[in-house]
Amino acid sequence: AGLMYELKLEYRHVTGDASASLLYSSPSVAKRVIPSSRLFSTPQHVFGSPFKSFVSPSTTCSTTSLSSGVGLSASTAGHAATFVLQARDEYLNARTRWEDTFVVKASQADHLGRAKPGIVSANVVKGKYNVAYLVTRAGAMNIFASLAASGGIMATYYDSIAATFYSEAGGNTYGGYSLPAKSEVAQNVYANNVWITEGGGSCLCSELGVVASGTPA
Repeated sequence: AGLMYELKLEYRHVTGDASASLLYSSPSVAKRVIPSSRLFSTPQHVFGSPFKSFVSPSTTCSTTSLSSGVGLSASTAGHAATFVLQARDEYLNARTRWEDTFVVKASQADHLGRAKPGIVSANVVKGKYNVAYLVTRAGAMNIFASLAASGGIMATYYDSIAATFYSEAGGNTYGGYSLPAKSEVAQNVYANNVWITEGGGSCLCSELGVVASGTPA
């Protein structure tokens, strides 16, 4: 309804009175004659028509963006592996600007904790990004690539406190806290329960009544 369609009527008049009728029907409308008020001659262009217009890609969509390159499936410990990200919108159009923030991490577990961050830089082609990452531990590796979206920070807070400490060979000790945990989006995030202590020290959350000996994160 409300759309115009092109029609072409061919006929041959041999003798006698001639007439022609154009009818239409649909699943909900019985066959009927199209009134003359709904028939139009060939439309005429207005001055300057057709006009040249350019349609830009929409905002980047993570689920339609693509990745390609050897670094997605194989790498060598101690050597940088590379691949390319192509940003696309939800309609599969390739993006033509470098204004997106992609985050890439390599880990044998999940993308949290000690995952190795990748370096994302602009490709020579606008809308494409070069990615490089380096790992030193051999074995199966997961490569996580995601599109960072603005609009708040995903924060994790803990209902109960149970401190767990992780030590490194350099003598630094990192304090973390066990589940149960909940996640929420907030504009302001307070890291009251996370401390990093140097020199192998120890710390507990101040809610337990113990003063932490370390540097707050």
